[in-house]
Amino acid sequence: MSSSKQKKKQKTKLKTAINSLSRVAGLPQLHQRTNDGATLFQLTQLKQMEESVSKYQTDHSFIQSVDNKGFATWLQAHNVTNPSVEIRASSIHGAGNGVFVVDKRTVPKLTTVITVPTSLMISSLMAMNESSLRPLFAASKILQQQPSLQLALLLLRELFKGQSSVFQPYILTFPSTFSLPLWWSIAELQKLQGTSALRAVARNVTSFSRFYTHIYDLLKTQYPVAAQLPFPLSFFTLNNFKWAMSVVMTRQNPVPYKNLQGQVAGRCLALVPVMDMVNHGGQLEHGVFYDDETETVNVACMCDTNTGEEVKMYYGDRTNQEFLVHSGFLAHGNQNDAVTIVVQISSSQDPLHKVRLMVLKNEGIVGVACESSASKTTTASETKLENNCSGVQDESPCGNNPTCPICCVRGEGVFINYEFDIQTKNYRENDAKKPPLTSSFDTFCQIMLLNKDGIRAMLTQKRKPAATSNVTTLTSLPLEGCVASITSATRATKLNLIKRQYIACALLRRKRYTTMEVEKCGTEKELHPPTLAETRRGQEMQLLEHVLECLV
Repeated sequence: MSSSKQKKKQKTKLKTAINSLSRVAGLPQLHQRTNDGATLFQLTQLKQMEESVSKYQTDHSFIQSVDNKGFATWLQAHNVTNPSVEIRASSIHGAGNGVFVVDKRTVPKLTTVITVPTSLMISSLMAMNESSLRPLFAASKILQQQPSLQLALLLLRELFKGQSSVFQPYILTFPSTFSLPLWWSIAELQKLQGTSALRAVARNVTSFSRFYTHIYDLLKTQYPVAAQLPFPLSFFTLNNFKWAMSVVMTRQNPVPYKNLQGQVAGRCLALVPVMDMVNHGGQLEHGVFYDDETETVNVACMCDTNTGEEVKMYYGDRTNQEFLVHSGFLAHGNQNDAVTIVVQISSSQDPLHKVRLMVLKNEGIVGVACESSASKTTTASETKLENNCSGVQDESPCGNNPTCPICCVRGEGVFINYEFDIQTKNYRENDAKKPPLTSSFDTFCQIMLLNKDGIRAMLTQKRKPAATSNVTTLTSLPLEGCVASITSATRATKLNLIKRQYIACALLRRKRYTTMEVEKCGTEKELHPPTLAETRRGQEMQLLEHVLECLV
């Protein structure tokens, strides 16, 4: 076969693979399924389509610079000097580079050690002003509304320019591989079973595939002359785009920018040299600030730091799930961690089902409809949701565990799933022994306790003005007739009972998959350090167990 025919055939196969990827990524409800098996099945399809696309593409051979001499020279050439610190391998395992104090004295807390001018940053504002990218942004509202995509496309543009790019020494400091779930294999993703992180990862993977196929199509249709492209279409490979998105996800920061009049007009996303190498410190305060007069981003030591110690800063009030999905690491002892649990109410054997749904909707709580595996016949009106999304569930929140206090009594019908976050900061050791849960979860448990009299009392109560009272319609419901297996108990006791039941259900789900992993290792006689996914599941179990202790 001639070379031209072979290239044409490869091009046709690539087109077919990208169309297949677009079709699978466009399937609805991937990230809203509560059935881990269904989620993983669709993720497997996506990964297979990604592999098919990559098979017909040639990626850029990116190699991270082993030393930072070229980067240091580049900084000095642009009058950026930070004599108190230097860049070298981080003391944190797997974190790549870090920033260390080299002063011969202790650097006091609140001392500025890093100063970077905004003119030296790669920003989404710069992307919007890049002429070769304008046709993309003009043709797509998605790109207009997603500064992270703008930043990734500009990064690819500068990567393609190579040595002619003014940012090349900076770009060469970026890692060539990432621990983000976006890069995980199906075997690694399977270890997220039982955690609330699985659907968050599924949402991320799906969005990435949709963005890639969308931009690929725009590059083909919006440039009548190939020379006007920001980079050749062959350079926009799936893995090149994944690399650019990974750099942006792990390093982007909102930075103020000024208009032509010299006034701060808003914020853009930017990659900030040196600052983006400072790693997370969970016990610190925010250590980054913007200097309006000098138009620089600055990093200050947030604790007294000695020579040779690594400078760290606080990445923000994020859960470990957010750190895992968007940054590829887990923070030990994160006081802002949270676990999302799924609870359900059923349409069968509950005469107040529709009233409960109405009350929850009035409280601003919206769920996702799921069909019981025992009953597959439902009407369109029963499965219609306030947020216009639905899915099919083949298992209960705990995985059909026969010992679950909630799911062992499940019947047929349509189930509505509600997600609630249980937050670590509500259960610190120095807090009261029985702190309140989040208000939305309290509301859900109140609804579970309602009988007809309670519903009637709630619907007839008049709300007081918000300025004078924060009392909601749920606070004055009568205790009599509440549905709970305890007699002569206060409402608070019954609420705690129901909370414990639902949290126990969530815990059973996580223990189910942990047990499966242990049995597998025992059968195969394998011992391995816990993966990020397994560690995340363990963190969620610890948090839920602690919450159960507090509710006793």
